[in-house]
Amino acid sequence: MIKAPRLRFLDFARGMAIIFMILQHSVIMYESSGGEYSVTEKIIYFLGTAPAAPVFLLIMGIFYMRPNRAGLRYGIIRGLKLIALGYLLNLFRFCLPAMILEKFDKLFEGSYTPLSLFFIVDLLQTAGLALILMAFIRQFIRWPAVWVLLAAMILFVSPMLWGTFDGWPGFSLLWGADETVIFPLFPWLAYPLIGMFCGCYLLGQGPQKLLMKKSAAAGLLLLAGGTAMWISYDSGIFSVGDYARSGPTVHFAMFGFVFMWLSFCWWLMNKIPDNTFLNLLFFWSGNVTSVYFIQWILFGWGLFLFPEHRHISVGAILVGIAALCVTHAITLLYLKLKTQQKILHLPR
Repeated sequence: MIKAPRLRFLDFARGMAIIFMILQHSVIMYESSGGEYSVTEKIIYFLGTAPAAPVFLLIMGIFYMRPNRAGLRYGIIRGLKLIALGYLLNLFRFCLPAMILEKFDKLFEGSYTPLSLFFIVDLLQTAGLALILMAFIRQFIRWPAVWVLLAAMILFVSPMLWGTFDGWPGFSLLWGADETVIFPLFPWLAYPLIGMFCGCYLLGQGPQKLLMKKSAAAGLLLLAGGTAMWISYDSGIFSVGDYARSGPTVHFAMFGFVFMWLSFCWWLMNKIPDNTFLNLLFFWSGNVTSVYFIQWILFGWGLFLFPEHRHISVGAILVGIAALCVTHAITLLYLKLKTQQKILHLPR
């Protein structure tokens, strides 16, 4: 848990993003509406998009600007570990269950196979690649304003690259356009880059209140402008696309929402005292990688108990709440075992 008051709102936002993400994953995996979503489902889908992955990636960029994370070596090693963890997750959450279940029933809708499920490009792979590039950018490009320009270029150029070299090893990680690429590096790299820019100021000694007011104002302008362009123009590089691959207008709107959301979280954290719920959010935020890994393992193997797309929305939501509770318990157990292992290996 990060105890510095100026950072509590980031942990609050990331902790809430974890709740939204898990509920959305449960609805995506188990709900059976077939596209006719209820109001509750639409709310959960929204909460699992703009306030979730964009918040994770932007906050990752902010925290990467901490002094103890400087250096090319840290970014490269941490990035490679996240990429490896992403493929390990693919093996255990979907690939192995698919190899077992395909003998009895069809596992997923679509053309998925156990092999294609192993090569899914999800948030961990994208975060790992982003960290490696962020390390080089921080090391060799010392002007934060240039980071913003790079992020803008990524948003505009990415639609030109989607689908290029499809099927080539490694390229799906960058800008793949098939169903196994959930978070291509382009355009999602824009979020940690903007996070790095924000981190220069949020982690500094500037007046926090003024910074958050500016963040809210910038967010409102981006949200209004991006939404207006999103609605009025849908062609070429400005194509709306889908959540994984959207044009710059959609991301302008999402950036705007995220800035306003973080400003609201900052305001809220200055109004309410510490309580049990906040401590839970801070705990989940501080262990976000473990929580992310564990909850996906639960959903993957949960297909043995809850077949895909066979349940009403209330049932899917309840499964999501149960998954959150079990994820918390397993995370606690994992951290306890990890601590005991460190104690046993201390030099005598």
